[in-house]
Amino acid sequence: MTDPQDLFDRARALVLERQEASASMLARELGIRKQTAMDLMQELEQAEVVGPQPGARQILLDAEGNRRPGIGDNSGRKPARDTAADDRLRLLLERIERLEEEKKGIADDIRDVYSEAKAVGYDTKIMRQIVRLRKMDANDRAEQEMILDTYKAALGMG
Repeated sequence: MTDPQDLFDRARALVLERQEASASMLARELGIRKQTAMDLMQELEQAEVVGPQPGARQILLDAEGNRRPGIGDNSGRKPARDTAADDRLRLLLERIERLEEEKKGIADDIRDVYSEAKAVGYDTKIMRQIVRLRKMDANDRAEQEMILDTYKAALGMG
């Protein structure tokens, strides 16, 4: 079993190195369960390594572990040309990138579930059709099935 402090230290180092954080990324990169990664994200928030949950997580420390200045900080470390609009645009783009990373992580998780289903003998193509059908409105699904039955009957298929 992995030492919790060692796992936290590895997660912290990974977040600081990449300057991004998501439970999906931690789960994938550290080879841990999603729930464990979510718990680590909360610990990283409590340790003030990452910002709070609403929206995208902001990394509060730089790659060396030093506290980053907040938006509007006038310490001289930011070029004068940066404006609030520039910061907002950068934050929005970073948020999109993090969400894209999480989306990739979710797609990887879904692919893993289908692989697991295939390994125990389920037909994944049929499972995908069922997932698609379950998303549909019942009336739309019934209408499509009726049209399909009509076409099949016209072609002598059933």
